[in-house]
Amino acid sequence: MDNVGYGVCIHLRNHEYYYMAACAVWDFTGLDADLSPFIIPSQTYAVFTHVGSVQTLRTTIDFAFDQWLPTSGYQHAIAQENSLHFFERYGEAFDPHTGTGDIEIWLPVKR
Repeated sequence: MDNVGYGVCIHLRNHEYYYMAACAVWDFTGLDADLSPFIIPSQTYAVFTHVGSVQTLRTTIDFAFDQWLPTSGYQHAIAQENSLHFFERYGEAFDPHTGTGDIEIWLPVKR
């Protein structure tokens, strides 16, 4: 698999969320029992490039939800419970030592 990591935010219910670090796998066969399998749905996403450190990632998330989404003509594509809220993609150029480079926020959307 490629050298890409993910941060997955799952909406549980009301204002409760579950966050997990993730990586891509071909299937769940043979995974350690301590791991939580989750399939990121194939759907339409708005993708936001984050510039700067992971310490300021919240500014990009806030922009996506509070500024872009209300004026975009799109709606947040989310089920009521136990569904993907959004995910972070840490690409090949991400440097975990500096916390910078190649970071995207993927927001599921629908018209």
